[in-house]
Amino acid sequence: MHFFFLFFLLLTNPIIETKNDHKFYVSTTSIVYKEQRQTFEITSQMFIDDMETQLRLYNKDIKMSPDSNVKLIDELIESCLRKYFQIEINKKNIDFDFVGREYKNDIIQCYIEVTIPDNSKKITLRNRMFFNLFKEQQNIIHFKNQQKRESFLLHNESDTVVFYL
Repeated sequence: MHFFFLFFLLLTNPIIETKNDHKFYVSTTSIVYKEQRQTFEITSQMFIDDMETQLRLYNKDIKMSPDSNVKLIDELIESCLRKYFQIEINKKNIDFDFVGREYKNDIIQCYIEVTIPDNSKKITLRNRMFFNLFKEQQNIIHFKNQQKRESFLLHNESDTVVFYL
């Protein structure tokens, strides 16, 4: 009897999610200031299916995890990061090095390193990753140096944060 009830529930209430249907549209970026090296070590974690959707705007044949074309995917990810993730220090946009990426379950982790100019204090960070795809997208930023830890929530109406070293 219980089996038929469960079967009936499944038929009348479909709960099957498609690959791009997750309930939360969120990324998390951790920024660690390494004072001795004058660098930011940045790790950005995003859902693989969201990144794949983003990359398919540039190449509809892209497939991630497993990758259809490792070199092309790296180039497109780096291009997207440069377009949607910007760091400004002392009123100048700062370039960064895309170090690489790896998959962890359904997450892609992207690694970035930024060299910080001497005497820098004020950092402005803009993260609009996936805002063009999902109006509900939120990007969490965690910043850490030797003295403090701060967290920020960015979304479509507020995509920029300022913090100090």
